[in-house]
Amino acid sequence: MEARHDTRRAAALAAAATCGVLSVALVVFVLWRSAALLALLYVAIMMAVLLDRPVAALVRRGVRRGWALALVLTWAAAATVAALAIALGPLLAQLRALASAAPSVADRLRGALVDQLGAALGGTPLATWFQEALSRGATELAGQVYGAAGGVAAAAGALATVLVTGVLLLVSGPRLVQRAVGALPPHRRPAVEALARELETSLGGYLAGLSVVVLARVLATAAYLAVARLPFVIPLALLAGISVTIPYLGAAVRLLAVGAVVWATHGSGAALAALAFVVSYDVVENYVVSPLVYRRTLGLSALGQLVAVLFLGYHFGVVGAVLAIPLAATAQILARALRTASGVAVPWRPSDARRPGPVPAVHRAAQQPPAGGRPGG
Repeated sequence: MEARHDTRRAAALAAAATCGVLSVALVVFVLWRSAALLALLYVAIMMAVLLDRPVAALVRRGVRRGWALALVLTWAAAATVAALAIALGPLLAQLRALASAAPSVADRLRGALVDQLGAALGGTPLATWFQEALSRGATELAGQVYGAAGGVAAAAGALATVLVTGVLLLVSGPRLVQRAVGALPPHRRPAVEALARELETSLGGYLAGLSVVVLARVLATAAYLAVARLPFVIPLALLAGISVTIPYLGAAVRLLAVGAVVWATHGSGAALAALAFVVSYDVVENYVVSPLVYRRTLGLSALGQLVAVLFLGYHFGVVGAVLAIPLAATAQILARALRTASGVAVPWRPSDARRPGPVPAVHRAAQQPPAGGRPGG
């Protein structure tokens, strides 16, 4: 009887383990297939966290949260409409001009590369491959520029989804968090509340700082291009600002884009001056602007940033690379909270980071000063 009981117990354990493995595999598969939707949801969460900072500031000054939400959303909508009214027309005109000039720019770049590198590679097996690759690239460049317009509708739909979801999360997010915390056992609530505050503070500080850095990059690049009387001011300035959100590769993107367009339209002297401006601003941004703007680091090591960017960028392209650092930081904060779940968490407010006195150990890693300013490119 005892042997039969042990056999049944082993069979039950094996069945339970099999069901567990299959359940985990199913969850992973569903998450993987829903990666695009989850990315949009995560962007909406980050937008809600970013907008919640001015809302919380108004609430601390005595404004009711409903009025604070209305003021912040009205200001954001007015700023967006004003920016579109001022820049949309010139932006579309300059994009059309850039698309029309793309073939000639590509031909000139190809000719320069053939003249400079073709002689060095002449007579080698690489010469034929090099010329064919340049020919294919020049032929495909204009098609890619025009084909990018086909994604405008999809991008507009994704943006609308993010905006609506972000606004709904901003309005009802705190109430949802309170309900979720209230459903937990009483001894778990302080740790979860501390975790929520740490996530809000770390991600909110990162996003607010990133927004300031991107805006400063756009304005500085546009001012330089306008003063130097260079073409395609708005597209190149926006590209320079967006490239800030792409870790590691962003610097190469803006250097190549600005240098290539300016060289093809105004010659090598103007291109060297533009590249000198881009490099100089990179130095100022990394060692002056970013340390002043980022008051809290996400606590990620350089190796962790690189692994996250490579992994997510490889699987999900540019979107994965852009979201890699905040996603990795979120995962790190959650993992640290799980490791310390057995301890007693002290409820923590964002303002505590600016107050003298001891800081709970669970939060110290997220408040170390940045080693080199903003992480990534």
